Amino acid sequence: MDSNAARPKGLAQISYREFTRHYKKVMQRNPGEHALLFVHLTGPTSPMEEALLVLDSQVFKDVAERVLVSNGKFGSLTTMPERGFALFVRDCSERRALQLARLFRHTLQNSEIHAAGQSFYMGISTGVVTVTQPIDLGQLIDSARHACLLARQKGHNRIEIGALLAGL
Repeated sequence: MDSNAARPKGLAQISYREFTRHYKKVMQRNPGEHALLFVHLTGPTSPMEEALLVLDSQVFKDVAERVLVSNGKFGSLTTMPERGFALFVRDCSERRALQLARLFRHTLQNSEIHAAGQSFYMGISTGVVTVTQPIDLGQLIDSARHACLLARQKGHNRIEIGALLAGL
């Protein structure tokens, strides 16, 4: 019997507090490699900024859910400030996390979004960091956020693999 058959697949969008509890539980109970992707969405800025943020969140959640399910993975997602998301994917190697990030990018790049009579395409920058041992979640998120910032500095729709930052 496949040990992955009983594992949930898909996405849980949860509060930061629940995200922290989930991370600690996974790290204590599931030895192995796990990935944290810090995602920053870009799109047009306008007076509808708040409406776009809500739309961004729903669009990214839908894309993440489809990609994770189709790849047999489960992740937990929490919203971060400034159009950012932290996505923790259990049992996920760096190579696999990079593949997921590329699928997110490809899907979003090719999806036209319609809101308030306007059409636009959303951009995505992603920082990827993997972890094999329990560390402080804040340090992990800061490391992935730093990788995401490096990706954003390189241009639109980039992915950067990062390392754990020391001394945070």
